[in-house]
Amino acid sequence: HYFTPWPAVGDFGIVAETDDGAPIAVAWLRHFKASDPGYGFVDEDYPELSIWVAKTHRGIGIGTRLLTRLIEQAHEQNLRGISLSVEPGNPARSLYERVGFTSAGSDFDAETLVLRFCPVLAPAVRTSGLPPTSWRSRTSRLLSTDVGGARRCYSVL
Repeated sequence: HYFTPWPAVGDFGIVAETDDGAPIAVAWLRHFKASDPGYGFVDEDYPELSIWVAKTHRGIGIGTRLLTRLIEQAHEQNLRGISLSVEPGNPARSLYERVGFTSAGSDFDAETLVLRFCPVLAPAVRTSGLPPTSWRSRTSRLLSTDVGGARRCYSVL
């Protein structure tokens, strides 16, 4: 379900390899239909993230680099966001939250997280509460999160 048939229209991913070409990590975004959803399905416009890092290579930033690149590619493709499902106690949850994933909302289980992208905004947009150095032009990559029921946008560093 998550990798066959691969790739479907709109799916993409990245593989990290050792110098001799052995795969050590892979991350991909896969679009699902509402009629055949994945565990972290939110909406047909939100591809679902899957990521795997070999045990021998965990904790050294490979997952972060793959995830960061996928976020960049998703934004370049003007996607609305990314969803995922993460089991309770999985240490990867802290990585997802660190890059901006939040609860998908009350209509979903607690394991479903989402990273929503903001639409392209007018020049010199400033997010409330951030220092002036956070002002960005209309081509900046912006993410959003819900804070107290209000959507806040911030730049990806």
